[in-house]
Amino acid sequence: MQDCVLIFDYNRKGGKAFMDELLPRLNPKHMSGGHCMPFELEVVEAALLSRIQRLERRLMNLEPRVQALLEVLPNRLTGNILEQLRISKQTLVELDSRAGALRQMLLDLLEDPHEIRRICIMGRNCSLKKGNNDMECSAPLEKQIAEEEEEEIEMLLENYLQRCESCHGQAERLLDSAKEMEDSIAVNLSARRLEVSRVELLLQVGAFCVAVGALVAGIFGMNLKSYLEERVFAFWLTTAGIIFGAVVAFFLMYTYLKARKIL
Repeated sequence: MQDCVLIFDYNRKGGKAFMDELLPRLNPKHMSGGHCMPFELEVVEAALLSRIQRLERRLMNLEPRVQALLEVLPNRLTGNILEQLRISKQTLVELDSRAGALRQMLLDLLEDPHEIRRICIMGRNCSLKKGNNDMECSAPLEKQIAEEEEEEIEMLLENYLQRCESCHGQAERLLDSAKEMEDSIAVNLSARRLEVSRVELLLQVGAFCVAVGALVAGIFGMNLKSYLEERVFAFWLTTAGIIFGAVVAFFLMYTYLKARKIL
């Protein structure tokens, strides 16, 4: 029976990257003089390597954009910049999740000697004893090769784990920086909204004082027999009184609001 591997969605980027990594390994022209690894191990290593390389490339492409956004954002708040930050943060969350899942899988694998030995006997006529997980092989040479490869596989998995942890740590640092920038933007926008609210409140206080003056002017403008409308000085006196009263009322309201720490 020929060795084979089943690939789902081989037309996607992940499937193509896996095939690009696996096919050269299976080409006899690229084999070195040493013993070749079993087909199953070649598939596992190609899957790990292609996955980690994809994470590293995406992180390398994303990091300069995030750094550029972090430098621009404190002084430049536009809809386009904020949308780019949102998309970058979403991508970082995805990268962090995938790198974390791969990291946890490698940790679980390294903490389970039984699984590592199962990897060692892949493609060989060997089995594991149920009691002590010792290897039993039909040929002594196969057992010797499997035992020698056990340490190599552990070192290989540790190497991939270090690369995965590096990607995971870098993604977390960039994500934390993006979250801190979002918090800073939220504080900045809140401060701006507070300033706008203060201006609106001052305008409302001024409008209230002017409205009171307009009310007084309306009362004196009615057809009432006060005999003041026959005298010119009464008009100027009333006008000055209304303006003075509005200004005094405005400053009284302003002082009250400042004392209550509303403004």
